[in-house]
Amino acid sequence: MTNQSHRILELDIARVIGMYLVVFGHLYSFEGANPLRVWIYSFHMALFFFISGILHKERSWLGASIAHFAKALLLPAAVFGLTYLLLFIPLTYFGLSLYNDFTTPPVDNHLPFLGYTFEMLKFVVIDAVYGHSLPDGVIWFLVTLFYCKVWTLLLDRRPLLVGACYLLLFYVFFKYNANVLFIKQSLMALPFYVVGYKFKNKILNFMRNYHSWALVFLFLALNIALIFINGRSSMFSCVFGTRLNIYLSIILFYINSFCGISFIMLVSTKLMGGAGWFSKVSNSLISAVVLQEYILSIYIKYAGQDRSLLISIPVALLILYICVKFNSFAMRHCKMILGK
Repeated sequence: MTNQSHRILELDIARVIGMYLVVFGHLYSFEGANPLRVWIYSFHMALFFFISGILHKERSWLGASIAHFAKALLLPAAVFGLTYLLLFIPLTYFGLSLYNDFTTPPVDNHLPFLGYTFEMLKFVVIDAVYGHSLPDGVIWFLVTLFYCKVWTLLLDRRPLLVGACYLLLFYVFFKYNANVLFIKQSLMALPFYVVGYKFKNKILNFMRNYHSWALVFLFLALNIALIFINGRSSMFSCVFGTRLNIYLSIILFYINSFCGISFIMLVSTKLMGGAGWFSKVSNSLISAVVLQEYILSIYIKYAGQDRSLLISIPVALLILYICVKFNSFAMRHCKMILGK
């Protein structure tokens, strides 16, 4: 179903569900083995790449498309990453940090301030080059999504050559546990993006024609069962699973993620009554990505470590609400920082 702006409302709803799960997952527990967090991580980032693939649009020529994607994704990543650093470095130096990125500071704050700043910048650059982390950590998603869009542009033009390069890089990066500038994450995410892009119409027809709750619960049951078989996964950490050998883990990871995606996509068709509200929140995806770490860190610092389910559910909604309000403000006054 679409509205007058030609939005695909089912996708807006699915994306909002994913946005909430990201915020909730980060807030509820930092413990990697937490069962609810393990379930969320089995598909939530894959869902975003899948939906982005369905919505993939190109400009008239390759250079224009890449420039557009860079503005939409890398610009906000750079703006908010640098802003995070400008706050993080002096605050940690003077022991006033609002943030909880590290159990212990990565650099000794007894150094002179300029020396401390230089060492922190060096640490951040090395971390980014090796694909470990970025300032305002969640923005790795924007960088990875940019790669996926460029990969897809090239695949359309030189499918055999680019496909062979992808498979070679996939083998080398995962075989030797290497990473450079978050390329490894893009290798893991690309299949979701490409499937969404290549099978857009079939996917949308499936969502609109199969409304059985039995199918919804079947995909959920398969998703949960495969988690027990394959173990915890994480696209950010490039972990396909923790219980099987790497080859089986890769296969089960993609099957499992698509089961989780199918569950969310079918659930989204059941929630069309609030489609207008969902569309507004869905439009705030970039704001939610770049802003949530600031809010989460401040909340955890000053509201305490209570991450019970009862507390986390409404607080995650509040954080998402703040991100939506920030998005409305930024779109009115400085939409450039959101890549618009």
